[in-house]
Amino acid sequence: MQVTIPTLHTERLDLVPLQYSHLAMYEALYSDSRVVQHIMEPLDRQAAARLLAAHAGSWVLHGYGSWCIEERATRAAIGIAALKWLEQGEGVEVGWIIEPSVWGRGYAPEAATVAIAYAFEQVGASRVVARIAPGNDSSIAVARKLDMHLDQEASDSTVLIFARNRTNF
Repeated sequence: MQVTIPTLHTERLDLVPLQYSHLAMYEALYSDSRVVQHIMEPLDRQAAARLLAAHAGSWVLHGYGSWCIEERATRAAIGIAALKWLEQGEGVEVGWIIEPSVWGRGYAPEAATVAIAYAFEQVGASRVVARIAPGNDSSIAVARKLDMHLDQEASDSTVLIFARNRTNF
């Protein structure tokens, strides 16, 4: 089976297909307790490799998945933007993880904006959600910059669901 993963572009970023060469970035991101504090325990290299494979495999199973975020000016791999299939029928989940050395530059909302556009325009999603841990103020701020609203009914004490419908895209 041949799967074509598109490269997406923003003014400052390229979202490129995942490759094995991105494993060092995965290991650095997912082993950093600051980066993963709201989503999971830090991972070792082997677990990061499994996660990279799972993220890449999502393209085969669902027709969408994760991209490596590269800073266009430096070609440096600085994070991950992702679209994730949700079994519960809640829509498509958007996610982002950014290297701490570039936090605060607006890269997360910039990358997530083109991922959301891809979800609506190419995947055909009617709703995109971001699942955010309470207390993750940085990700809540990103969701708000993406014009996502808090879905009170879907949220609970363990996860806040921010949503954006195709109709307000």
